[in-house]
Amino acid sequence: MNRLRIILWETLIVVLLFFIVFCFSASAQTQDKPAPKPFSLYMSTYDTEDPVEVGKNTTYVLEIQNNGSSPINNISVAYQISDQIKFVSVKVPKGLKNKLKDKGKMVEFSPYPILKPGEKITYRINCNVLDEGTFSVVEATGKAIVTCDQSQKQFLDEERTSCFR
Repeated sequence: MNRLRIILWETLIVVLLFFIVFCFSASAQTQDKPAPKPFSLYMSTYDTEDPVEVGKNTTYVLEIQNNGSSPINNISVAYQISDQIKFVSVKVPKGLKNKLKDKGKMVEFSPYPILKPGEKITYRINCNVLDEGTFSVVEATGKAIVTCDQSQKQFLDEERTSCFR
């Protein structure tokens, strides 16, 4: 009788151990992993001076960052300004070129080829407030337009700047 109890206990222990090992290995195989974010573009626009007096400069800064897990290809950037300001100069990521269009109210940059995960690029657009009209306070606008190969939509971001005499 004692021998039978020992065999029953040993069998029960083996069955329990098998069950525990089976359950843990099954849960390890089916454990949910967070889905990778293959495409996550973050952009931010701000001005360095606001408000700005007529004849003075402000710089619009556009930052684009890849918060995803795969590269973003061919990032095209255009920056449009309102009539109250004019372009003075631009500073772009190394190797990129720019051209003025639309009577100096739009600047387009050559595409940035590959933005790796975690990488950030910065564009600086230096502008001057014009002395035109009879305004005492007016709001000027800088507008960033960004596209890339991974998306069919445009990403837009505006920055408003108060201009005064």
